[in-house]
Amino acid sequence: MSVIFTRIALILGILLQTQSYASEPLDQEIVNIDHETYIEEPDGSYIIPPLETAKNPMEKALIIIPGGLVPNHHYLALAKEIQKNIGFKLWVGILSCKRTANLCSPIGPNAINTKTYILTIQEKISERAQTLISSRDLFIAGHSLGGQSAFLAANEMEDVGGVILWAS
Repeated sequence: MSVIFTRIALILGILLQTQSYASEPLDQEIVNIDHETYIEEPDGSYIIPPLETAKNPMEKALIIIPGGLVPNHHYLALAKEIQKNIGFKLWVGILSCKRTANLCSPIGPNAINTKTYILTIQEKISERAQTLISSRDLFIAGHSLGGQSAFLAANEMEDVGGVILWAS
């Protein structure tokens, strides 16, 4: 297991102990995060460029798959905290499942093709980064039902940097 994966997982674990995720906003910080620090794509997904203050020039990407019925904007503050604590340039993509009633489910009548969606976000991040973010530099995190989607997608993908599941 790589040092980078361990570092991302450890920071995520620490931060999750201090934040809660629900289908309704818990506080204004989650909803009113600085709008200049992220890009909302037409499909409702978010791409958060790395912090300019990152000391290590290495670039990686983390894609977060939301839990069932949890709107993806609830993960913006978490994504920014991970970036602040990681020490290198980390792009973050947060999938949107608005078109499937906020369910990023890999099964059922509203199933999404998570692998295709992840690859699309990875491509958008690479375009914005103006460099290829390879699968080895890609980490997938899934919360609750999103964790099941992350696990299944990672099994279909080649050479993913790591998978982080929480409350899954």
